[in-house]
Amino acid sequence: MLTRRTACLALVAAGAASKSTFAQPPRTIDDFFREFTDEWIRINPNLATSLRYFTGAEQDVLERQLTPLTIASARQRLQLARKGLAELRKFDRAGMTDTQRISAEVMAWQLEMVAAEEPYWDYSFPLEQMNGWNVASVERFTVARPLAKPRDAENYVAALAQVSTRMEEAIAESRRLAAKNVIPPRFILEATIKQIQSFVDPSPGQNPFVTAFADKMAAAPAIPAAQREQLRAEAERVVGTQIYPAWKKAAATLQAQLPRSTNDAGLWRLKGGPEAYAFFLKRYTTTSLTAEQIVTGTVSFMGKSGNLATATVSGSLTNPSANDSMTASLNVGSIVEGGTALSTAIKSITMNLNNNPRALSAVGNVSAIGVNLGSIALTGKVEAYFEDQVLLTKVYNHSTSSLLFQLNDPQGNTFVFTLAQLRWSGNPTNPGIDQDSMLPLDYACERQPTDSYMIQIDALAT
Repeated sequence: MLTRRTACLALVAAGAASKSTFAQPPRTIDDFFREFTDEWIRINPNLATSLRYFTGAEQDVLERQLTPLTIASARQRLQLARKGLAELRKFDRAGMTDTQRISAEVMAWQLEMVAAEEPYWDYSFPLEQMNGWNVASVERFTVARPLAKPRDAENYVAALAQVSTRMEEAIAESRRLAAKNVIPPRFILEATIKQIQSFVDPSPGQNPFVTAFADKMAAAPAIPAAQREQLRAEAERVVGTQIYPAWKKAAATLQAQLPRSTNDAGLWRLKGGPEAYAFFLKRYTTTSLTAEQIVTGTVSFMGKSGNLATATVSGSLTNPSANDSMTASLNVGSIVEGGTALSTAIKSITMNLNNNPRALSAVGNVSAIGVNLGSIALTGKVEAYFEDQVLLTKVYNHSTSSLLFQLNDPQGNTFVFTLAQLRWSGNPTNPGIDQDSMLPLDYACERQPTDSYMIQIDALAT
């Protein structure tokens, strides 16, 4: 079970908070980590339940709720993320320990992603066959919800009674998007409708909401047999009288959108779609080098299924790596473009890699039956000072090039990133007074035909 302290940094940072006494005044960065995470989880009952974050009455109340699926709820998280960023900036990172500083960097990046997503809220469909509420709700109860004692089972039923309310919110959001002509592709609508219809085909007592609940209670000896049957029957009643009607209403809502749908799946078909695609690509897989800043990277995974387990800590915690963080000012050993050391000064480099994985959903399976990989999309940006025409000439000639950059830490470890073949696009900026003339460039990588690869990463340790 995660404690309040460990959940704080498991959620928003890397590492663990120092063992301070949180004396006030002054307020420490560890105080902030703890207090902000408390706020964040209080507005997200789903997270509070899966983490078992709080204790006592406060945790009990949250476990009987489900996080709303409304724009108002999203806006509440957005406002809290902005508040957290503003408070985080007040702390002098020069006075932090290495662990605190890295934690603050990671937390800032995560909250910045929450804040930056606001313009793209309308590009995620609330009802669809992989991540819509029609799927997420089932996984939340059958996989992510812990159940070990009688009160857990009572809270399961109480929260189950809110599933149809959250579905009504998803339906309302789907209709709001459809009114703006933001409709899922036809094949997604058809797959989701079929999935929903299959979900309501069995009798309520044979629905996963009920059968998984019964299995969980059977594995909890603390729950008396009579209470297990009483709660199972109540769950069956909720499924039959509330959840099934809501699911059928969702299917009818999607059915009504079919005549207006097409099989065009790309976000490019929607106004602002290319920008939304670029944002999601950056959020999922990113490496970033910016002058005077720590080199950062993120990796996201798509899982096939999940299993509930407990986390325990015994003995002493493993110490973090003794290697120093790398910065783009001190630790970038070289930048090679087109096989030649680049003389043009570079302000920042980002690299985004997406394998376009897709979960394989199947009727009768709560979890995906597999995960297939799609085509690799390797893109990025380079912000250069416009002091010569080397890069701009390649843009205008639409010629292929390559990019290599090397990172060296003080301990002698080296990472070499080689992008074998790419093409540049972009134009110089028109600076104002007291501004530098910049050349912001986008790049898209291609498979290098001779050696048949797009990217090579060499890790050389001392």
